[in-house]
Amino acid sequence: MQKKVNNYIVSLESMGDVLESFLAMQKATSPVVFITNGLYVNLLEKINKNKHISLEAVNTSNKLKLIVDFILKIRRPKKIIICHRNKLLSKILKLLFPLSSIFKLKYPHEKVKGLIYKSTRNRYIQYSMLYRGSGLSLSDRMYEQIKCQNDKKEAIFAVGGGNKTAPLGARGGKNISSLCKYIIKNFNEIEILYLIGKGDDDLRISKCIQDYFAHIKVVNLINKIELADIHKYFLTSSKMFAFDSGLMHLSYFYNIKKYFVFGPTNPSIVLPLFYKYNILGQNGDCINCYNPDDGIHSPAYKCIDSNCTKLMVNDDEST
Repeated sequence: MQKKVNNYIVSLESMGDVLESFLAMQKATSPVVFITNGLYVNLLEKINKNKHISLEAVNTSNKLKLIVDFILKIRRPKKIIICHRNKLLSKILKLLFPLSSIFKLKYPHEKVKGLIYKSTRNRYIQYSMLYRGSGLSLSDRMYEQIKCQNDKKEAIFAVGGGNKTAPLGARGGKNISSLCKYIIKNFNEIEILYLIGKGDDDLRISKCIQDYFAHIKVVNLINKIELADIHKYFLTSSKMFAFDSGLMHLSYFYNIKKYFVFGPTNPSIVLPLFYKYNILGQNGDCINCYNPDDGIHSPAYKCIDSNCTKLMVNDDEST
């Protein structure tokens, strides 16, 4: 007999948002249904460690199908926690479940009773609100990471991510080449480098990256594997190199060493405070200037100081 479910997590934004929401819910002690895009469900099943969490896939490409999915999969919920910025979906949920408690996306959070997600820029605050909206208390340790073999000979390079439109975008050619040179200089133990990503842009960039690593085996997996298949490469690798991307967020779940390039987003805002990271780059006073919610109105789009994203190694690890 199925347990009575009190909480619902609705997360239909980007991969990074889904993973962050899922990470924050891993300490849940009451039944939770995590509803998300069908593309993510197989992967989330692999990394889920909480028996109280069950997963449901919904179709987000068709609005009518989305409504039907919710009608079939949500039966008179007491509480709906919304982890995205889709106003239309919020209205649909309110229409379908008028008697349920729906936690909306408003700011500042002190003026509402529940969760606000993606309205503030500090991920730690977002996690805290996610816990509070679920009736939980925030733990010092969010998630026990998945143990990996940590083979020093194997590493992952997540090609995509970063803001490629803003002048200071981390994925620019200069930062790609700088990161490649940094890996070659500091990690001569790596013999196999897995390139992961999706799309034509990532494929184009991956071909440039391969030229930098003629002395080691580069396995180009761009467009060749599904999201859930990446799990097995994390299990064997010892290091992860990435820009600010959904795959970077995915690495939170694994106990491998993490090396991230940011620009112009501030890593202290984006990254959770509970794990160790090696932050590459991000020097200068303007690291706080970019807010994704501001879009092209962000000051980062007007910045002309190219020195801000010069790739350097921060000796301290961000925790």
